[in-house]
Amino acid sequence: MSRQTIYTYSKKYFNNLYEDKEKQGIKLISLSQVTSNSQLEEYFEDEQNIEIDITSAILYLKKNEESVYNFEKYLKTIIDGGISLIVEEDYAEDTLDILYYTFDEIKALENYSSNESSELGEKNETQFPKTKKIINLTNDGIQELYEHLDETIIGHNDFKKAFIEKVRSFKIFNGIGDHKILSVFLLGPSGVGKTEFARSIHHFLDDKPPLIKINFGNYSSKDSLNSLIGSPRGYVGSEDGELPKKIKKSPVGIILIDEFDRADNKVFDFFLELLEEGSFTNSLGEVFNLNGYIIFFTSNLNQNSFKEKLPSELRSRLDLKGVFSNLNSDDKESYFTHRLDQLINNLEIENRESVKQEIILAKKNTLEKYNNLREINKMIRDEITKRLYVLTY
Repeated sequence: MSRQTIYTYSKKYFNNLYEDKEKQGIKLISLSQVTSNSQLEEYFEDEQNIEIDITSAILYLKKNEESVYNFEKYLKTIIDGGISLIVEEDYAEDTLDILYYTFDEIKALENYSSNESSELGEKNETQFPKTKKIINLTNDGIQELYEHLDETIIGHNDFKKAFIEKVRSFKIFNGIGDHKILSVFLLGPSGVGKTEFARSIHHFLDDKPPLIKINFGNYSSKDSLNSLIGSPRGYVGSEDGELPKKIKKSPVGIILIDEFDRADNKVFDFFLELLEEGSFTNSLGEVFNLNGYIIFFTSNLNQNSFKEKLPSELRSRLDLKGVFSNLNSDDKESYFTHRLDQLINNLEIENRESVKQEIILAKKNTLEKYNNLREINKMIRDEITKRLYVLTY
């Protein structure tokens, strides 16, 4: 059986779709109404023209992966009978992810999709390449993510556990359309691992494409929102914003917003709406559906300043907040050893082990004077460079 196209519709247009199909003499039914071959054969025998919505099946399979085998066999019977299949557009990517042997293409049903152009032609949902998202991980995959974080992120053990629990909850409730974006806010001084936490998860999902990263420290307070999503049409120099551009380039559902406290109220309002709706429209009228994404916000503020700076409505909308403090002595030593091993092993030099031991003897007892991971990392690089210079020249 060759792979098929799955057609999608928007839930808000379902009634129109159902009524129009009836007028065309087509009976639109949910797969839950044909749970056996005998029920399916009744439709064939009556020569009824039917189309089947598999949305409920996808919701079930997301939580019961062991049932995919039997479902694929049943689906083959349906497809062999010449029956068209549709799915609600929010679950189109899940359909390709779960039933990749059956489907290889998504097409929107004309006039019934949220990416249909409006009368003014201003609303087109951007079609992404297949996006790797944390909600697509199996339970074993989530456990592997925890082990990956435990290996790559030094310290912050309580937060790592809290994050994984929140991921499990996100996977469950996103599956029923009740939680579209997972939002995480990380507070703490510079160089304690906030950015690295998001980067580590991005690398776990796919280490090749760039991380979607926005740094509000690089924005002027004036027109921050325009810089983010683009200037409105008609403005001189109107163009796409930084966020849409980077989303288009990275097929990984992780977004990092650094120094978020430097944003203005218009930007705060934008993210409040994004977290509630799960999508946004850029200045060019393109709709970006971020269902299943994780957005990490970071700030160097302390907890009291955080409460003063961010509107209460936005604070209450955040799913998880973490405070990253400076590492203790044991954490600094663990990071020093881990990072030194990592860098030394990646360098093609002779006597790697002796170089490593020299640096350990010279610097291990000086770690207390370094305030954060960036300073330790810089020190390690400087020490390696000194020794490479001697070895090379």
